[in-house]
Amino acid sequence: MQLFLNDYGWYKGNLHTHTTLSDGLLSAREVISYYKSKGYDFLAITDHEKYYPGGFEDNMLVLPGIEIAYNDNVKRIAYHILGIDTDDGVRNYPEEGWQGDAQKMIDHIKSHGGMAIVCHPDWSLMGVEDVRRLHDYDAVEIMNVISDPDARGNSANFCDALMARGEEFLTIASDDSHFYNGDAGYSAIYVNAASCEKKDIMEAIYAGRFYSSCGPTFKSIRIENGYIYVSASPVRLIRFMSDNFYTPYRRHVCRMTANSAEYPIGKMDNFVRVELEDENGKRAWSQYIDVREFK
Repeated sequence: MQLFLNDYGWYKGNLHTHTTLSDGLLSAREVISYYKSKGYDFLAITDHEKYYPGGFEDNMLVLPGIEIAYNDNVKRIAYHILGIDTDDGVRNYPEEGWQGDAQKMIDHIKSHGGMAIVCHPDWSLMGVEDVRRLHDYDAVEIMNVISDPDARGNSANFCDALMARGEEFLTIASDDSHFYNGDAGYSAIYVNAASCEKKDIMEAIYAGRFYSSCGPTFKSIRIENGYIYVSASPVRLIRFMSDNFYTPYRRHVCRMTANSAEYPIGKMDNFVRVELEDENGKRAWSQYIDVREFK
């Protein structure tokens, strides 16, 4: 089984950006121009509490977006939720406000047709149980660049623990760009879609036909005869992360010329996530693969 469709194209995008409409340093037009210059095919503008309607701007697909946030400075936990591809009614907040209730924020986004993404859980000092109390969210940021890619921006371990406890969600790497001094154009999602029309991009994202990256690229991921086979761009490591505590096959060292690896699906594995790391330490992440039917 191939995870990606060979007759579909690949489209590069970022789902978390800020402009002068909230606390970003560039205007929306400048942000769109910047990402276009970096080879991105689509973008979501997600200003704090400000809805951006999107469309095709400067020949780039811009998805409708917003970020709804609540910071609890007493309990020291933050809830930031992206709403992607919502209708414009999302800007009409309930009169009573959110009252610190992240579920209300997710429900509001979903009621207006949007994809709900939990942002930067490590930066937000979330525990796994804090997210397990929520429902109907679609994705979690596995990487948030502005939160520091080498520190609390990388929420891969958090996502693994959340998935191991029975949650199901997509993972997304985002820039969360504000300052455009290195925080933009660092990460992307690569979407395997029929076209770069909004309908096709969103269908592919919901279907999980994409991966996230800060550099390396996946060429293929396939499952055959109880093995996962991976082919990638030049990398130094390919990791297979699962909900099993120990496997001798987790870490595959590459020689930079043969950039492929295989992983025997273990009896204790319920999911496997593939992670690439290049010689500069930049990583890429597959979606979680449910392997229970392939054992």
